[in-house]
Amino acid sequence: MISDVDENVKSSIVRLFADDTRISRKITSEEDKVLLQKDLNVIYDWANKNLMKFNENKFEQMSHGEAKNIKIEPYKTQSGNEIKIGETVRDLGVIANNNLLFREHIDNIVTSSKIMSGVLLRTFSTRQEEPMM
Repeated sequence: MISDVDENVKSSIVRLFADDTRISRKITSEEDKVLLQKDLNVIYDWANKNLMKFNENKFEQMSHGEAKNIKIEPYKTQSGNEIKIGETVRDLGVIANNNLLFREHIDNIVTSSKIMSGVLLRTFSTRQEEPMM
């Protein structure tokens, strides 16, 4: 049903995975910012025509790298609210920050692994190799 969501998007990249939609564009000028907002509006129009509604509470905006003389401003949702600008974004279960470092994701995995190891070690009353295997 959503395979045509990007049909009229002219200047940005749209990525779809299940019920997640991503739109991106390299911003090097003020005109690029306007074009990205226009492409967002095209997607909002598509949603209206198809009687679909996006969950605006899940909208996130992230910038990568630096652009000289470009001020980072929030884009607008369908209802006209500003999209929150995040330092970190969770995408398909992976947490990345705006420098594309995965420190928070790695820390979460390590913490989760330590918790699971503790549960497993409390389950056994012995530390002998055979029962542990």
